[in-house]
Amino acid sequence: MSSWVFPAYVMPMTHTHATRDSFMSRIYPRHDGGFDFRKNSREFSGLAVGAAHGIVLHALQAQAEHFGIDGIDYTALSEQFDAVWHTEGET
Repeated sequence: MSSWVFPAYVMPMTHTHATRDSFMSRIYPRHDGGFDFRKNSREFSGLAVGAAHGIVLHALQAQAEHFGIDGIDYTALSEQFDAVWHTEGET
């Protein structure tokens, strides 16, 4: 579960606070030599939703183990996670 701290907490927090890194991640060069400001964060929001999905799977597995709930196919859930988020065994 500790592997989710950076993508689910640290990285989003670096973009919500007014820091040099958050500013630099949003500017990009224009063809005329100037700079422009990226107004949306689609690539970052996808990472946040993917991290949340991974955390939910970990929480589900922890609850099932703690309360002795059977019948949940974690292999299938992990494979689906990998297929959706294009990862290799990060769950």
